[in-house]
Amino acid sequence: MKIKITAVFLVLTLVLSLALSGCTGEVQDLSGEFSRKEIQILDAPVKSESYMDFSLELLKNSFDGKENCLLSPLSVALALAMVTEGAEGETLRELEEVLGMNKEELRNLALNYLAENPQLSVANSLWLNDTEGLTVYDDFLQRNSDFHEAEIFKTPFSSKTVRDINAWVKENTDGLVEQVISDLDKRAVVCLVNALLFEAEWMTPYTEKSVKEDEFITEKNVTQSTEFLFSTESYYLEDTDAKGFLKYYEGGDFAFATLLPDEGVSVKDYVASLNGEKLGEIFSNVQEVSVHAKMPKFESDTSLSLNSALEDMGLSAAFDSSEADFSSLGKVEGGNIYIGDVAHSTKISVTEQGTKAGAATAVTVYGAGAPQDVKEVNLDRPFVYMIMDMENNLPVFMGTLMSL
Repeated sequence: MKIKITAVFLVLTLVLSLALSGCTGEVQDLSGEFSRKEIQILDAPVKSESYMDFSLELLKNSFDGKENCLLSPLSVALALAMVTEGAEGETLRELEEVLGMNKEELRNLALNYLAENPQLSVANSLWLNDTEGLTVYDDFLQRNSDFHEAEIFKTPFSSKTVRDINAWVKENTDGLVEQVISDLDKRAVVCLVNALLFEAEWMTPYTEKSVKEDEFITEKNVTQSTEFLFSTESYYLEDTDAKGFLKYYEGGDFAFATLLPDEGVSVKDYVASLNGEKLGEIFSNVQEVSVHAKMPKFESDTSLSLNSALEDMGLSAAFDSSEADFSSLGKVEGGNIYIGDVAHSTKISVTEQGTKAGAATAVTVYGAGAPQDVKEVNLDRPFVYMIMDMENNLPVFMGTLMSL
C-alpha cells in the first residue's frame, strides 16, 4: 500500500514599498551562472528542541481552538532559511531568534534535508523580476545555490510568471499541487519557492477488515459518523494530559504521531501547554507496548496568513517597509525590500490506502515485545497529529483535527 505525503510549497515573494511595472517576457535560467559549489554538511545534530519550539509557537499562534489547523514548520523554516541569506542587522537577528537557529545552523538544516533521501525530497527555486531599478546581488544568489541548491530564473513578472512558477511546483510535487500562487503583487521583485515531497509506505499496512464505521464527537458534542481505521500498534505516547501512538513508515525514519488530550482538556489548552522540551520528552520516552488504536479517515485543509503569528513570535522588522534590512539580497531604486504577506495553505488526507499531505506558503517581499499491558487510544474526538522525522526528532507536519 502506497502512502504519499506530499508536497510542501513555500513561496516567498520579496516586496518593495515601491510599485513596479511588469510585462511579459521569456524566462532566463541563470542556474548555470551560479553553479552549486560542493558544500560539506556539518557533523552536528539539528537543534531539535529549538526547532520544536519554533514549530509549536507557529501552531499556537495560528490555531484558533475552533477550526482544523495544519502547518508544515519544516517548509516554513527551510524557506525562511533562504530569506536569511539576504538579511542583515536586526532583521537577521529576529529571523534567527524566531527560528531558533543561526544562519549557519539553518544552512546545515537545509543541506541535511536536501541530501538524497528515498522518502523525502526538497527543491528550491528563486524567481527574479527582470525590471529596471532592481539589483539582486550575485553573492545572495550564489549562497542560495550553494546552501539551498536553488534554481534561479529571471523574467519580467506577469501572469505568465505565475503560470511558470505553478508549473515548476507541479513538476516538483509529482503533479499533486497544480497551483501555489494566483498572482504576483505589482511590488514583487523576488519570489523564492520551496517544494517538499514526502512519499513512503506504512511499515504495517491496514487491511480491508481494518475499516469500520464509527462516531467522532467534536468538542461541541456534535456526533459525526465516518469510517475509522482500526489497528494494534506497538509504540505508545504518554504525557500528563494526553496519550497517543506512533505508526511508522517503512524504513523507520518517519512516523505518523497522534496525541489525544485527556477528557476535559481542550486541544487549544493542550497545545498551549506544550514547548520544545516537553514535546521532545514525549518522543524520547516512547513505550513499546500493544496499543489498540482507531483513527478516523479524514481530510483537512487550512488556508491562513502567518503574518500575525510570526509577528507575535518576534518577527517585526522584516515586515516593516522602513526598518527591514535585506541589504545582502539586493537593492531597488526609490524603495526598500521587506516582507509584505505570509500566506500558508495546507491539505492532508488519511485513508486506508495511506496519507497525502501538502502545503503552500506565500511570503510576499513576502513503532512488540514482552510487555503485557495493553493500551488503548481512540481518536474519536479532537486530537493533535504530526508527521515526524524520527531520525532527527522533528515534525514535518503538525495539525489539529477538531471536526470531520
